[in-house]
Amino acid sequence: MKVLFVVPHYYRGMGVNTRYASHSVLKKEQRIQALDRLIYQLYALFGPLHVGTLDHASSSLATMRSITQFEFDIVICTTGKDHLLYDISCPSLYYHHVDTKSEPIWLGFAAQRKMLELSGQYDYYCYLEDDIIINDPYFFIKLDYFNSQTSGQNLLLPHRYETPWIQGKLKKHYYSKLYSDLACHEQGKNVCTYNFDFLGRTIKLKQPALVHSGCYFLTARQFEIIAETKEFANCEGIPLERALDLAASNAIGHHFVVFKADECNLDFFEVEHGVGNMFDQIKLESDGSIKWDWSHEGFDYKASDREEQGRLNYR
Repeated sequence: MKVLFVVPHYYRGMGVNTRYASHSVLKKEQRIQALDRLIYQLYALFGPLHVGTLDHASSSLATMRSITQFEFDIVICTTGKDHLLYDISCPSLYYHHVDTKSEPIWLGFAAQRKMLELSGQYDYYCYLEDDIIINDPYFFIKLDYFNSQTSGQNLLLPHRYETPWIQGKLKKHYYSKLYSDLACHEQGKNVCTYNFDFLGRTIKLKQPALVHSGCYFLTARQFEIIAETKEFANCEGIPLERALDLAASNAIGHHFVVFKADECNLDFFEVEHGVGNMFDQIKLESDGSIKWDWSHEGFDYKASDREEQGRLNYR
């Protein structure tokens, strides 16, 4: 199996508490670590150079094979000098760097155009925002199993979860994991569900209220389907304030029946959101209960908005 991972990546420090983490000087270190982890984890989980100790007496080492390993390429798409590739510890030989010349707000769509250039060469075409981290070595085995059991019109997406970033705010560490995409969204009528047996357990999937995971993983056939649609790699008509999210969800939401794991087994198929923001919105009350603070009164939108407003005419 050969897999393509395409990652749109952008960072430009423009303020302290900005609308986007890609503009926040306070979250620069988090973004560096998240991008490092994104790349290193793909090699740690799926790469060919797994080393095991065979003989402790002679201290001999040998590479090991695993059923989780496969061939893959990582393409990181940036624009100009606004990136952190010179700050991460990961060697440049681990990935291919492409300067798309895109405006930052439309970088996700530019990354999809790069995917189109590479069509016909891979078994899976994967889109990852630059802070999406896979931690499950059986991620693609689960995905293969789902795809073998269902129609190609069905698409399995992972849940995103966040863990608190350690910055001395110990009150937020009481909760160790937060599934950000389970925030209340109105569920449509006639929701499809799908159950199947996996390792002796019943796995429950359902159509999510929110078709967004910051990533997607398409088989070669699914990519052929979506590559022919008007929504893919096309930012025409996309609202500026939703450009980042819709790059990862607009086309797949229009052309596939999307499933995510049900609440009873969220961690069956999940990815880590490496630079999360939900913990920033949680307050721990004196009685131990939590409150979601969505006021955003302290947010500085000016830095992000000023840049975005200058790009309204770009398509």
